[in-house]
Amino acid sequence: MPWLDGLHDLADSRTVERGRAYAERGHVVEVVENGDRLSAVVRGTDDYRVELVAATESWFCDCPVGVTGAFCKHCVAVAIAAARGGPRDDPDDTAVDLARYDDEPADIDVTTLADEVAQVFRPRRRSYDYTQANAYADEAEATVGRLENRSRETASPELLTVVQAAIDHAVRAILRSDDSSGAQGSQIERLLDAHRSAAAHVGLDRKAATKLAEWLFRFMFDGRQDFFVVDIDQYADAVGPDGIDLYRRLLDNVGDDQAPGSAVRHARGRLAILSRDPDEIIAHFDVDPPHLVHVTDLVSALDDAGYTDLATEQARRGVAADPGSPFVATLVDRLVEDAQRHGALDEAARLRGDDFRHRPSTATYAAFERVAIDAGTWAAERDQADPILAAADPRGWVSTLLRRGESGAAWAAAETLPERIGLDLWRRLFRAQVRIDPASTLPHYRRLVDEAVVIADRRNYQTAARLLRSMRDAAAKANRSAEFDTYLASLRDRYRRRRAFDDELRRCGL
Repeated sequence: MPWLDGLHDLADSRTVERGRAYAERGHVVEVVENGDRLSAVVRGTDDYRVELVAATESWFCDCPVGVTGAFCKHCVAVAIAAARGGPRDDPDDTAVDLARYDDEPADIDVTTLADEVAQVFRPRRRSYDYTQANAYADEAEATVGRLENRSRETASPELLTVVQAAIDHAVRAILRSDDSSGAQGSQIERLLDAHRSAAAHVGLDRKAATKLAEWLFRFMFDGRQDFFVVDIDQYADAVGPDGIDLYRRLLDNVGDDQAPGSAVRHARGRLAILSRDPDEIIAHFDVDPPHLVHVTDLVSALDDAGYTDLATEQARRGVAADPGSPFVATLVDRLVEDAQRHGALDEAARLRGDDFRHRPSTATYAAFERVAIDAGTWAAERDQADPILAAADPRGWVSTLLRRGESGAAWAAAETLPERIGLDLWRRLFRAQVRIDPASTLPHYRRLVDEAVVIADRRNYQTAARLLRSMRDAAAKANRSAEFDTYLASLRDRYRRRRAFDDELRRCGL
């Protein structure tokens, strides 16, 4: 099905906007198209694996929302990114530089911080549109930074409750906000990280530990929100055995109408990990019918519980069961890391080679190359790997050739399937080819410009104008400026009624 056309039938408007923000900010990576099947990784709170199958109009994402069968924001992001030709080459760096808050006064007491949190985070509107939501996040940014710093450096039980208050207020605000930019959501994730950090460094008495356990339960199961996750096992030392027992009793009383079954199952899985009982862990995660996502969760749970060898055994079982699935990647990574840790470099290279042959892509090729170089086997493997990648992922093959400095071969490969090479990759090709044979770039510049201006849109005009500026420089190097001038004149004449196009040409000095 045309995923982009059906987004608003598959997901609500808030989910669509969040997915669009993820796609715009470059969170979609490792996009692989195999016939009518799209698979990708979306980087969010964690790396989530998405699969969209057009023929059966089915989808899957291994995030807490996606595993319920919902068309989540990660599915939306993949649909949008794929329609635009794959992942962006320049994802936004959304990391926060905490050093910019280092000059904040160190003697701000917790009471003052609590007052600041109440003033800054408490929602003051019935709803926030896009601009207002960003303004809310901008106003809160300095306070978020202060809470992060204090949680890392001078955590206390009192600070823990202040961070909780900030989280509660911020969640109330985001539920009534157009957070398409993701700014508020990112701040909440940072506050949750700060909360975990503070809890790990404080000693709580029994009453405070009980209150923390109750807050952790309410955050997940009071029905306010279902897109941020806190795991009880990450707070085990802070809440202690009594807090864990309380959390378990509260969870046992959650009704079917109070929370999604997936959320309850996830929480029970974290409690199983805390039990350190391998049979209990396997019984919880090894479900029927099996799916590689569940195997991955089982392996992670066994690792978290300290059963490394058993986790390795389960990872091998999962890879052998469905080696071509996009969801096998995490299991392969786990097995490769285990082999490297034991110095078995040949085994690591074999695992990467098998994974590449079952799931050929730029990402699996690069991973295979790195490990095989370490094992000293790449020279023998490369001749067989290259044609596999070239056939399975032409765009990735061209990008790989450019990475290796083989620009001539990359240009030749791109010319065999020009329509499958995205605009960003063509720009990289142009930069390399103009030094070798500038005249050969002109037909491809013309094709891309013609494609860009077909649809009347200012962004398309901006793209066309930038391409034309580069084309003019290439034509000058090829001594074919007159040919370029003729083409530009014909474009102006053909689109003489599109004033916005002419404005963009003039802005680019054309």
